[in-house]
Amino acid sequence: MSSISPKYISKYSLYGKDDVQKKLSMMKKSGRTPHTVIFSGESGAGKLTCAKFFAALLICENPSEGVPCGVCRQCTRVASDIHPDVITASRSGKSQIYTRETMREITSDCYIKPNDTDRKIYIFPDFENTDIGSQNLLLKVIEEPPGGAVFIFTVTDIGKILPTIRSRAVTIDVFPGSEDTAKRFFTENTDFDEAEAEKAITVFHGNIGEGLKYLENGCESEDVNHAVKAINALLKSNEYDFNAALHETSDTTESRARLRKVLSLIEKIVRDAAIICETEKADFIGCYPDGSKSLAAKFSIRKLTAIIDSINASVERLNYNTNTALVTAALAADIF
Repeated sequence: MSSISPKYISKYSLYGKDDVQKKLSMMKKSGRTPHTVIFSGESGAGKLTCAKFFAALLICENPSEGVPCGVCRQCTRVASDIHPDVITASRSGKSQIYTRETMREITSDCYIKPNDTDRKIYIFPDFENTDIGSQNLLLKVIEEPPGGAVFIFTVTDIGKILPTIRSRAVTIDVFPGSEDTAKRFFTENTDFDEAEAEKAITVFHGNIGEGLKYLENGCESEDVNHAVKAINALLKSNEYDFNAALHETSDTTESRARLRKVLSLIEKIVRDAAIICETEKADFIGCYPDGSKSLAAKFSIRKLTAIIDSINASVERLNYNTNTALVTAALAADIF
């Protein structure tokens, strides 16, 4: 088990995201900071890190060249998640969503004066886990926010955010960095040895967040194993083994989340294969480059695209709480 040092709010905090840091710095320097910002990108790309970096930048006592100092009282409390004026909203319930009750509490709280700064900053990780009614409640205050209130959202699927919210926000795309950037992060911020770091980079390339979870969480490693088994079954045209690699014995919120993760891993492997078919080479984003190469040799670009579409359709079914066994069976039927 390893731990991340608390120095993510430093001049090196946004590893491989110089463009994001530049945009945030320009916002701060301009004096026209938007009251709503959306960080959009894949899981593990660093959206929440960017959100906290921006929060620290807005209230830092000694920012330098558009970067929070990382050592003042404001920065250190943001880094430790204990700042009274930087509130991270909580999801609840079986489906882990932002409820209407939570939105009502926040829309009332944002009219109360800040405790220790001139701003109140609300961070909503994974905001796509919010129904339309709850988003509409928050929209009312986003349209005419009280002075000093700032709303920061992170999303993997921006299409699930109301257009009326998106139109009032600045959206910043967050992408994983390079493998070299990931290696530097592991060296400077964790106590994983070089071999462990290389293992994570081999699987997740420049996606630091997913690499960390892979090394620290046994479930992540199992998810990769399931994805590799599913790809190998696909290569052998073995529908039974493909279904077995995906199937969970229980139908719970946790099992659906695990299946989404495995499907995401498979989709990236297939996407790499489709790119190889088009260009004969790829900057791999998937965790199984050899599998991608084999898929490209076996299937046409049309078939690979159809597989990607089927996977995405399965993820949508999971979002509507469809039984996991039905989802995996339907996916196997679609593909085979």
